[in-house]
Amino acid sequence: MTPASAYRPGREIARGGMGAVLDARDQKLGRSVAMKVMLRPNASAEEQQRFLQEARVLGQLAHPNIVPIHDLGTDERGRLFYTMKLVQGVTLHELLHKLKAGDRETLAKYPLPTLLTVFQKVCDAVAFAHSQGIIHRDLKPQNIMVGEFGEVLVMDWGLAKLLPGSTASAALTAPMPGTGPTGTLLMERGTPARSGDGPGGALGNATPMAAGARCGPEGRAPVDRETLPSAGEQATVVSTPDTAGGESGAVSTPLVFTGAETPPTPQLSGTQLTLDGTVMGTPNYMSPEQADGRVTDLDERSDVYSLGGVLYALLTLRPPVEGKDVSELLNQVLRGDIIPPTLATRGRPLPHLPDGAVPDALSAVAMKALALNRDARYRSAAELARDIAAYQGGFATAAERAGTLTQLRLFIRRHQGLSAAAAVMVLLTAFFISRLSSARDVAEANADRAERNADTAKRNEAKAKASEQEARQAAENLRRENARANINLADAALLAGDLPGMVAALERCPEDLRDQPWGYLNAKRDESLGELKVPGFGLPVAVAAVPGRPGEFALANAGGDIAFIASASGKLLRRFATGLRGYLQLGFSDDGSVLGVTSGNRRRVELFDAATGARRGAVELAGNSGLHFALNHDGARLVAITGTGKPAPLSMACQLYDTGTGRPQWAKACEGAFSSALIHPDGTRVLLAGNGNRRFWWLLDAADGTELARVPVFPVLQTLSRDGRRLAIGTPTGELVVVNPLTGAVLQRARLHTGQLAGAAWLGNLLLTLGTDGSFTQQRWVFRLWDGELLTPRGSFFGVKQGVFAPGWSASENGELLTSERPPHRWSFPVSREVATMFSEVSEQAWGGVFVASNAVVARKHFGLARYAVDQGRFTELPGTPAWDSFQLAASHPASGQFALARKIGDEPSEVKLYRGADGPLTEQAALTLPGRAHHLAFDRAGERLAVTHRDGTLEVFATRDGRSQFRLAGGYSQAVFGAGTNLFALEVRPGGNPPEHRLVRIDTIAGQPRGNSRSEVPLTSLAIAPDGALLAFGSTDRRVYVLRANDFSTGWVFRAHEADVGAVAFHPRLPVIATGSVDGSVKLWTYRDLRRPLATFLGLGGAPVTLSFNPAGTLLFVDGQERTSRVYEVAHLTVPAAKREP
Repeated sequence: MTPASAYRPGREIARGGMGAVLDARDQKLGRSVAMKVMLRPNASAEEQQRFLQEARVLGQLAHPNIVPIHDLGTDERGRLFYTMKLVQGVTLHELLHKLKAGDRETLAKYPLPTLLTVFQKVCDAVAFAHSQGIIHRDLKPQNIMVGEFGEVLVMDWGLAKLLPGSTASAALTAPMPGTGPTGTLLMERGTPARSGDGPGGALGNATPMAAGARCGPEGRAPVDRETLPSAGEQATVVSTPDTAGGESGAVSTPLVFTGAETPPTPQLSGTQLTLDGTVMGTPNYMSPEQADGRVTDLDERSDVYSLGGVLYALLTLRPPVEGKDVSELLNQVLRGDIIPPTLATRGRPLPHLPDGAVPDALSAVAMKALALNRDARYRSAAELARDIAAYQGGFATAAERAGTLTQLRLFIRRHQGLSAAAAVMVLLTAFFISRLSSARDVAEANADRAERNADTAKRNEAKAKASEQEARQAAENLRRENARANINLADAALLAGDLPGMVAALERCPEDLRDQPWGYLNAKRDESLGELKVPGFGLPVAVAAVPGRPGEFALANAGGDIAFIASASGKLLRRFATGLRGYLQLGFSDDGSVLGVTSGNRRRVELFDAATGARRGAVELAGNSGLHFALNHDGARLVAITGTGKPAPLSMACQLYDTGTGRPQWAKACEGAFSSALIHPDGTRVLLAGNGNRRFWWLLDAADGTELARVPVFPVLQTLSRDGRRLAIGTPTGELVVVNPLTGAVLQRARLHTGQLAGAAWLGNLLLTLGTDGSFTQQRWVFRLWDGELLTPRGSFFGVKQGVFAPGWSASENGELLTSERPPHRWSFPVSREVATMFSEVSEQAWGGVFVASNAVVARKHFGLARYAVDQGRFTELPGTPAWDSFQLAASHPASGQFALARKIGDEPSEVKLYRGADGPLTEQAALTLPGRAHHLAFDRAGERLAVTHRDGTLEVFATRDGRSQFRLAGGYSQAVFGAGTNLFALEVRPGGNPPEHRLVRIDTIAGQPRGNSRSEVPLTSLAIAPDGALLAFGSTDRRVYVLRANDFSTGWVFRAHEADVGAVAFHPRLPVIATGSVDGSVKLWTYRDLRRPLATFLGLGGAPVTLSFNPAGTLLFVDGQERTSRVYEVAHLTVPAAKREP
């Protein structure tokens, strides 16, 4: 589309219920054009689509008597317009008004033959439109323009209808590139924003589509071609006269739309307004089928009726029906109460007619076209035009059904200059004419009947084809709706942990409708990374993660060999033999230095150096069998559960050994069963879990085995967090209890699975569990990730091999996991991947932070900000940093070494400070005083300007050199980013609606004024722009990310990204990659070259990310938000696929 700045609007020429026509100047070509502009500033998407359809219809109709369209675009305030040929002249309505008033000049210039020629041209235009499958539906004298030099143009095709199966229908309803059933386009292409300097660039208003709008075959909202805009919704276009030097490149004055009730040009009477709703057209000229709202009955003959009305007005200087209100008009139309023109003008001579009376032949033509029964009208506009041509040529019209004498009279009149001899010949042939006349009438009647039958058959065939097409379209719409419903059902099943339900719903979606959201869900069917094949260890008997060595695992085979492997690569790191056989049990010290191994129920635990495989000794266990053991943090002590050998009831003992001497330090025996025992990392506690007939968990003093506390629970497993602060105890009913392992106090308890709970492991601050969900007969194993403090869900992971018993597994602290299946299966849960973290004991929320250099960030410090170096896994505060205790927002321009800080909370007035010296000595270059607190900051691409959005919705731009305000805009702005050239893009929320209106606004930074906008039907939560300024990205509450081309707001990519609202987005500085953060506690990296799976995922955040910031090299990603921890991730090794063709 073209921006309105290419045109300078002038005076208003005409108006209707939906648009006004202006005299405008084409700045590029230096010509005058007519510009039609939408009147309503808040036009609905449907009204905008109708306006666009009118332009597209005109684009299909290349005919001398149909106004040609030149251009399509939006004005500076985002209102649609199109330009067309400007014809200097008057409407036929005005011309007839002048004839009625007796204007001598008009009477001399437009005698009846000239008026009939005008009418013939109108019929020619309408006939051409009909040949293309388009009917006008609002033909009337007001929509016919008569030029100064004889031009005749049919105007205002806003109510045009496309006939099913026609050429125009195929062209205008051709599917646009769309999405799958869930990928409704939020925004469509608007007008381009130029990246050059000056205010010439303009960004148009994109056509919004509601998230829940009905979708056509390609996922776009279809135009309802049967509903019209309200006639009562009028507006006035006030245009400013040309200023001096108007032919120069100066910016044209924007169109101002007001609610003025007195228009500058004459309006039609109330009974001649275009109707709204299912009754379409102008009552004075509409056909009975239109007046009755029978939309499906409308065809070419409906336009023929309106043409008859125009002819009637041309003859009588009045419409065919008149009344005091619309209801009376419609009733007359439906009854066919039309007085023939010859009678309507009797006793009232009209100056534009020969002898002041309507010729009988023309009266018959008009009444035939105005017949109540469609079948009695002319079959086509061309046939009507032929009758007018016959009259003009002196021949009888078909409508008057002329007799012999009439035919003879017309024949003589056509040949008034004949000689006497020729006259005699004429008299001699009169007899033959009379004889042939009756025969001709019979032949014509028969031909007419045959032609009508053929027409009826043709129309029936067309209706059948249209019905078939509509049925196919309805079936396709239903198919797409079903696909969308199934994807929604799959989504709900995923949230409920119902894998069979999710799979079944996905499988019901047709293959050709499986879009990105379908692929997003389908990828969750099996999130394992496949089998891990290590020669000699394809049938492992035990698997254990090596503590302190993320991603490293030990595998044991039945021959007693131990293999240490890196799970990510499958690389064998080392192996050694233990000399044991059978089913082995493995246990590491907490520091990973010592490996204990026992076999079956042996009473001996062998100890090995985990790094070399060297044997370090053994511990002989008391009792008749060893059932379980665990080492302390350095392997110096070992706790074991053994059988005592006493007869039933079952008796077991818990014993603590010194591994250096092999001697027990104490033993605790009981009648019952123990399931597991652990030694706390600080060495002061032993954590003992009971079993079915001893349903307790005990806390023992590691010095002597004294009971310190007990919790009544049925424990089947226990797992201790690596920091020793929390212990999770699982029960067979799916419940999990979290206790303080030093005091035994219960911290939290919840039922995490509806069925069994078979395993648990701490992954940093998150808890991973394996359990079953669903009914007893349909239980399926599933991994679930939980917030370690609140036990709220963070994700479900399907793909575990199903069976009665769960597979054994062990998880490394970096989220890597191996099962003891045969062969083992590898999993990766993307947690604890940070290269640096910083925990705040004071602040529970971060509002902003940013990389200011490759290894330096501005991040929170208590309730303020500080500069930190990120190195060797730590945040180290840089020296020379001022006290920024009252600042919470930050933005940076690393290329120039600048960064800005602002207050988001605290007292008002507030301030913004600008600094240079990102990771070295600091220089304060400006301090800006704000009337209120800031909400968002952004530098332009050159670092010369800073955009500040205020908490009250104001947007202000400052010069960074001296801190001066360049412009200030009031509104509901929340975020803003600079684009290329003079473009600034901002998110704006306009209250008042339900829900409020969310918009993307383009602002010209030279003029300091908005130049266009796109509306969104879903709330937009975050905004980012690509480094080259070509793309804009938005997060939204519908869990999707929208990527638009910044030059025209056209949709590039829309993709499902998360399980909850997307609250933060950021572009990678060098790669086609977008980082997204969500309320679901995850951060993901996506490439828009392949949106099937994220390139990387980071889980484990304690709250929603608020800020995402890449360092300038794109190797690190800073994340902070609604939690106590600031995090930095390493992202240097992203693998981005080769470029594909853009959509």
